[in-house]
Amino acid sequence: MVRIAIVVTGGLILACALPTSRAKSEGQTPFSDPAVGAVLLPVAQCALAESGGHAPDVTAITWVLWKRARQAGVPISTMAMRYCRIHRAPRPHRRWITEIGWTDNPPAPPSWQGKASWSRLVTVWRSVQLLVLMSYSEQYADPCPAAFHWGSESDGQPRMTEPVSCGATRNLFWSRPRRSQKI
Repeated sequence: MVRIAIVVTGGLILACALPTSRAKSEGQTPFSDPAVGAVLLPVAQCALAESGGHAPDVTAITWVLWKRARQAGVPISTMAMRYCRIHRAPRPHRRWITEIGWTDNPPAPPSWQGKASWSRLVTVWRSVQLLVLMSYSEQYADPCPAAFHWGSESDGQPRMTEPVSCGATRNLFWSRPRRSQKI
């Protein structure tokens, strides 16, 4: 891994431990670097689909994926592809999320049919990218260390888990499953 520095609005300088191919020497930002995108694009797409860009959810979802990936011994991108519905079975009206690229200013995806302005969604997308990048690089602390699953009320609580508070999230979060007490 190579350390790169990015400058964020307001002058905040971050050091992110992310794989980069010649990004620093070529003047790329983490938002235009294909190596960073390969790691974080599926995570950001998942976070956008699951949260609508709501910052507390994006951070908590990224951390859950990161913890699950570490436990499984797979890259976070692989975990996002396995765990998130948007990658397993996207609904036709949400397919555009999987078509967004990891770029500074993505064009409207081919399947974009939204009623909202694309320029507004680019702003939301850029925020999601930044939150995922900062969570993955551990610049933002895990808001709910005990969380290992997330979903909505309609999803229901996974078996043998406990509710976990992650702050002002719209999604619900749950703990790792407890081991069965049967002997």
